[in-house]
Amino acid sequence: MEIVRNLGRSVDFRNGRVAAWIAVGYAAVMLIVAASVGVTLLVTEDSFAGVWLFAITFPLSIVVLLAPIPGGLVTFVALVAAGLLQAWILWRVLRGPRRSSGAAGVGEERGG
Repeated sequence: MEIVRNLGRSVDFRNGRVAAWIAVGYAAVMLIVAASVGVTLLVTEDSFAGVWLFAITFPLSIVVLLAPIPGGLVTFVALVAAGLLQAWILWRVLRGPRRSSGAAGVGEERGG
């Protein structure tokens, strides 16, 4: 995933490190919720655990639910994918503009 690959290069952006930590944190929480929802749905027949996955992936979860896809596992996978997409969008929006080439801090090596 681009977020993880670019964590080291996040200093190239004005808010790069903070944005990367927020996006990775969101993705981690979303994956933990998805795993717990998946286990809960496998163990019990009737559960409202899926509401948590819907809530944490909002607003992209609305798009998934309105899409003409079959329910069950396909919807679960689509919600997880929507959450990961949302983490990537968070990183892209929050990182800010790219710093100019002379803006690297003292002692920082610019990678290219």
